[in-house]
Amino acid sequence: WHFQINRQSWIAILSIEINKHVESFNEATADDLSMPRAAASLFDVVKAAESELRRFSDQLMENEHRLVDDHIDIAGIKYARDALDQMDQVFGIFYEVPNTGTKEMKDDNNYPAEVMQLVRGL
Repeated sequence: WHFQINRQSWIAILSIEINKHVESFNEATADDLSMPRAAASLFDVVKAAESELRRFSDQLMENEHRLVDDHIDIAGIKYARDALDQMDQVFGIFYEVPNTGTKEMKDDNNYPAEVMQLVRGL
């Protein structure tokens, strides 16, 4: 459906769509932490951003990788990223996994004795 409108309109539509999902997320978290609805809003933001990336990728493929007048909506993609960052403040799912092979992770002295007893089953 978005292929039938001009670039300026599509930019507005992407931002409006993401904003709608952010509002839905905020309503869901305010409503006794309705996490299924909040998670659905998070995935809707991902889908909206993915749709823009796919649109641009398809357009590049159709034009044999030559840039055309209709560029990617960088502002909309950044807005999606910022929205996901805000949503992650609730979910905490976008984080860096610690490297378990480092000396610090293997050194038992970095953990309280009670924790080490539980780990060792003592």
